Amino acid sequence: MLMGSSTMAIMNIFAKLVKTESNINVLELCYFRAFFMLWGCYFHAKYSKVNVINIPKDKSFLILLRSIFGFLSFCFQFVGIYLMPLSIAMVLYFT
Repeated sequence: MLMGSSTMAIMNIFAKLVKTESNINVLELCYFRAFFMLWGCYFHAKYSKVNVINIPKDKSFLILLRSIFGFLSFCFQFVGIYLMPLSIAMVLYFT
């Protein structure tokens, strides 16, 4: 848990740095982070021998809604980091 919190803090600092030092917009940043997280999750699931394809039919709509709202939350977090100071964005994200 400490490693996850530390890496999220470092990622947020780098996201703010990318905004100030380059022309990358929020959607590109979200895409690249999601792309690397996809590979990390894939290799972790393969290592743990978890089958991520078997989704129960009665829960598939809820999982779809969770993924949509999770993606929106993820994008809005980066929009907040881009548009506000980092400290205010993190306080608002965790309240």
